[in-house]
Amino acid sequence: MKNASKNRIVMKRLAILAVAVACLFFFWDLGNASRFIIGWRSTKLLTFSVISISTAFATVSFQTVVLSNFLTPSLLGVESFYRLLQTMLMYFSFSFLGSQLSAERQFLFLVFLMLGSYFLLYRLSWQRYNYDMQIILMIGLVMGTFFNSISSFMQVLMDPNEYDKLQTKLFASFQNINGSVLVLAAPIALFSVISLWRKRKVLEVLGLGTQTAKNLGVAVEKETKLAFMHAILLMTVSAALVGPMMFLGFVAANIAYRLFRTYCLNYLLPGASLLSFVMIVAGQFIAEEVFKLQTNVSILVELFGGIYFFWLLWKERGKL
Repeated sequence: MKNASKNRIVMKRLAILAVAVACLFFFWDLGNASRFIIGWRSTKLLTFSVISISTAFATVSFQTVVLSNFLTPSLLGVESFYRLLQTMLMYFSFSFLGSQLSAERQFLFLVFLMLGSYFLLYRLSWQRYNYDMQIILMIGLVMGTFFNSISSFMQVLMDPNEYDKLQTKLFASFQNINGSVLVLAAPIALFSVISLWRKRKVLEVLGLGTQTAKNLGVAVEKETKLAFMHAILLMTVSAALVGPMMFLGFVAANIAYRLFRTYCLNYLLPGASLLSFVMIVAGQFIAEEVFKLQTNVSILVELFGGIYFFWLLWKERGKL
């Protein structure tokens, strides 16, 4: 009861902090701003919410299933596959179609193709190995390297103008948010978030280990497949909206583990989402007001995330 009370206090403080940074971002230097500025900032805040919740739920759920706080859904090759698809879209749309596909069609194409590839991979390999996590992660690493190699090869063949346009899609940016894509992405993300939230108790049991979960009556293969599907879907939505962000979910999840000191997803899922939201909004505010858009929020998040990752590795090294 004492820990639960502490966790509720931490959650309230995180919620207050999230509201504070959102208000700072929205009302800063607003003055007599036009409806366009107000609408634009509102769209950004909604996008921040979708991205933060998506990455947090995907990362925490994935780490719970694979029993490791150092692994992220990126190890399944999601971001590498996203880069490959974006490279192919840019290359073939210029070379054969003569123009680029609309943003809405690109988004739907990415979502359906990545989910379709996931089910194909499930049928061909994961199911055969009975969801052995070591084999699944090894397959993901090999496929990620393979996808990156193909992407690099195709980028070498591109026209410099095509390559410049491609780079804007391969790195996360919150400056060019497409409202129509956001309208498509938000319901999809909401579907996966609600599904994972309803399965949070099952995920907690999976976090006890495969054999223990089976002994407690959990259909391990089915629930693991669903958790992976939703994690991939949420990562796809996040990448399609603003671009891939490798360390955002990792940092938010690991800070949440240390703040709440519990394995209960009732606290970890919303807590990691709030932390992710605070990092994105604060990072975007610093990028706009301090660096005057000379740098990108993704660079700030990835820099902090990389340092935090190596700090965690060094800390764990001391326990050996």
